[in-house]
Amino acid sequence: MSKSNRGFFHNVFRKNLVQDIIKEISQGEISTVIGIPGMGKSNTIHWLKSNTSKKDTNIFFVSVDLNELTTGENIEFYRLILLNIYDRAREILTDQKLATSIAEEYEKYISCNDTLLTFTAFKNIIKRLITETDLQICICLIDFELIKKLSTSICNAFSTIRNVNKSRISYLFFVDHPIEQVFSTKEAGGLYDFINYNKKWLLPLNKEETFLLIDEFCQVFDSKLTSSQKDRIWELSGGHSWYIKVLTKFFSENKINNDTQVEKIASMPTISAKGTQIWTHIPKDDKKSIIQALRNKSTKNLDFSEYIENTGLITIKGNSLSIFSPLIKHFIQERAEKYLNGHNGITAEDKLEKISSSRTNRPNAEKQSLMIDIKRRAVVRDGKILQVQFSKAEFDLLKYFFENSTLSVTRDEVASILWKKDVITKYSDWAIDKIISRIRKKIEIDPKKPKYLLTLRGVGFKFLTT
Repeated sequence: MSKSNRGFFHNVFRKNLVQDIIKEISQGEISTVIGIPGMGKSNTIHWLKSNTSKKDTNIFFVSVDLNELTTGENIEFYRLILLNIYDRAREILTDQKLATSIAEEYEKYISCNDTLLTFTAFKNIIKRLITETDLQICICLIDFELIKKLSTSICNAFSTIRNVNKSRISYLFFVDHPIEQVFSTKEAGGLYDFINYNKKWLLPLNKEETFLLIDEFCQVFDSKLTSSQKDRIWELSGGHSWYIKVLTKFFSENKINNDTQVEKIASMPTISAKGTQIWTHIPKDDKKSIIQALRNKSTKNLDFSEYIENTGLITIKGNSLSIFSPLIKHFIQERAEKYLNGHNGITAEDKLEKISSSRTNRPNAEKQSLMIDIKRRAVVRDGKILQVQFSKAEFDLLKYFFENSTLSVTRDEVASILWKKDVITKYSDWAIDKIISRIRKKIEIDPKKPKYLLTLRGVGFKFLTT
């Protein structure tokens, strides 16, 4: 991120939201921030980290990205926490004696193979920060829904840490999914009430913020757009941060102009892949209600969850429903047709349910099908769960392939699933080939002669379940 970009996020981006969060951290409160994919979560966290680095905030802010977890072992999480605390201590602590002590604790236990000892090291460092400084401590967990990869005891560990000093230790959870889809009361234990209590929502940016963000991206892409082009980006993006970035790039490279039709832009692989990502995050009942509302041009007698209303994905006035971006609206309308025709509008969960319920009428189905188990993040082949572990990137890609089984999937779509908001800067054919190779080694009987994950020369890939 450029220096000017950092200045923008520091002074403008999500200013009210972040000031709100900082105030609550100072009071030892717990918050959960919820938003649809691409709405600016990473930039909000960057803004938080930047502002809590100021001496006058008196906050020790540690952000932990759970996407970095590769196994389902609690000890990996504790190591990740230790690493981020160590890094943050080096950045902001002025007490060199304390900083050295934390470094020694980190070096002693970062390679420890005992889960309890590693957790104890984490707890001891927190205690020292509490007793030897007057800092408020905030542990920010990014993509908190991924904590389900670990054992349920991890939630009890959070409570244990906070009990060291409830008025000075807080948590900040960032999630992309509706909380009720992530945790049950039993799974989250004592944290459930905290996770649900103080919800904040990442809303689309307003027009002024959108224009400022376009200007920042123009500096990144070394371009200059006209007022009418900025108006068009605002209209198309609906204030969605990721769309703003991609559309600014497309205008800068003359891939689109003010006359380019919504349908053409929405069908571009990168844009379509983001639509798929957002669609998979919408609760199943909401999908049905949105499709019904678009067909009937009315929301009468339809129910919608707080997730899609409060994240700004839809707006309801009277009995009329509007979707924040015409790109998403077009995607959903296309999906609606497929949904109603029993094709690709259904989710992986829907497919699994359909396959499972029809097994009794298909005695050889287990030998013919490859399926994914969403809840267990596992793959079933020949009726047996494969004893392999998938990284988050591998499983997210597998899920996308499954939802688009029998259809061609372009390399651009794969890239958008893998790198999301960073797809423009991180795109790598070599990296795509590597992850495809890893997935084949885990799901195919003979990876050199793939049966399920096929390569379509000059196009991309196709995924088959039989």
